[in-house]
This record gives sequence, structure tokens and C-alpha cells, in this order.
Amino acid sequence: MRKCCAMILIVLLAVAGANQVLAQESIPPEVIEAFKEFARGKARQAQTRANMRTIQIAVESYATDSGGLYPKSILECRKYLSGD
Repeated sequence: MRKCCAMILIVLLAVAGANQVLAQESIPPEVIEAFKEFARGKARQAQTRANMRTIQIAVESYATDSGGLYPKSILECRKYLSGD
């Protein structure tokens, strides 16, 4: 039974590898580059959202500590952004 499962696994890996090679050859480089640029844009967007959330938390923390007053400048929130 184990030899059979091992053989099936080897065949599946070989087929998957062959499919990958065929897919790489059939997709034009321009399409691959466009997809990479799209993925980079999505990553930048996610990072920007995370940064904005961090700033929001810092401003809200400042307001909580200063009796409900919000900062006039983000520079007033430096101690909340430093992570100390």
C-alpha cells in the first residue's frame, strides 16, 4: 500500500512540475510583469492602510491622554508613534 501511495505522489509531483513548466512558457512576459506590478501595488496599498491605522491609534491615544483634545500636528503624537 505504501509503495502505491509513494508512486502516486511521485506521479502527481511530476505532473505538477510539467504543468508549471508549460504554464511559464505559455504566459507572455508582459502579462507576468503586469501581474507583478499589480501585486506590488496591492502590497503598497496594504502597507499604507496599516500605516494610517497606526497614525489613527496614535492620535486617539493622544486625545485620550490630553482630556479629549486632538493634536494640532502629527508631531505632537511622536511619543505614541515611537513604540516606547
